[in-house]
Amino acid sequence: MAISKRILKSGLRFRYEFKNKGKRYQSKSIYKTREEAEEAQLLHRNRVHGATLYDLFQLRLEEMKLYDKSKDYYAESKRYFSKAEKFWGAHLRPTEVTKEKAYTLVMSEARRLKETGKGIFKANSMIRVLKSFFNWVIDIRDIDMKNPFKKMTLFAENPKRKYIPSDNEINLVREQLKGLEILLFDFVDQTGCRIMEAINLQAEDVNEKTVTLYTRKAKNSNLTPRVIPRPDCLKDEHIPNSGRVFNKWNSWPHTLVSIIKDLVEKGQCKKRWNWHNLRHRRASIWGNDPNIPIFEISQRLGHNNTSTTMRYLQRLGIFKI
Repeated sequence: MAISKRILKSGLRFRYEFKNKGKRYQSKSIYKTREEAEEAQLLHRNRVHGATLYDLFQLRLEEMKLYDKSKDYYAESKRYFSKAEKFWGAHLRPTEVTKEKAYTLVMSEARRLKETGKGIFKANSMIRVLKSFFNWVIDIRDIDMKNPFKKMTLFAENPKRKYIPSDNEINLVREQLKGLEILLFDFVDQTGCRIMEAINLQAEDVNEKTVTLYTRKAKNSNLTPRVIPRPDCLKDEHIPNSGRVFNKWNSWPHTLVSIIKDLVEKGQCKKRWNWHNLRHRRASIWGNDPNIPIFEISQRLGHNNTSTTMRYLQRLGIFKI
């Protein structure tokens, strides 16, 4: 992609040239100024590339569904795509998104977050999502352009200490659960597993002394198993002959969130928390137990290495040796 100049009998003239899908497009040397050549080039490129941001955002979201991306990542991408559409205009072509446009969007989002007292990390999420989108546009859609989010500096984050529900809060919540809800709650609390690892637990993965959980270490990666001690709450009568143990749910259960919201409004809980806070709680309990070494905590939590576990414990206020 270039603008070049030539000196003709009629005077100095400009022309443009760019490539798309291995094909070269170029104009004659007919433009009197560089600006005219750049404008003509942009119009030509848009005709070649065709799709607008709106078109490509929709295609990307459809592809995410096909590749079975996580619901959280899908929702996050959809949210930031919508923000970009409103800010830039849905009919803008991807080649028209400059670094300046990208920077202005991110700064606008960062100011909004600061004014509303929300964490700046969400602006970093926007950068990551849109950077990934433009990489997809360039690599998969084969559009000849530079990623406007490339090398954009992330904001410094000051992570808050993770909230650990008290024993009293655990009991208050547990009193309002029933049946399989209590078992799921106890299972997550006692194992420190991720909620979807529990939801996807299969009967054949439960043995007399151990339980095998599966998770993805990265997006689009294969499921990775890890074996942990079987919790006391999981009795033989809870295990079906086949299929999922917690077959009442197919996705993230929302019961816990609504119960805690009600308890917070009544002043019985200090702040809102969710399933993942149970994982923090269990890590806190293990981290404060001198008889459980760091490598074992790492294995139970499903971390790739102990350095990840150390950072995890430090954010809980635990400095385990």
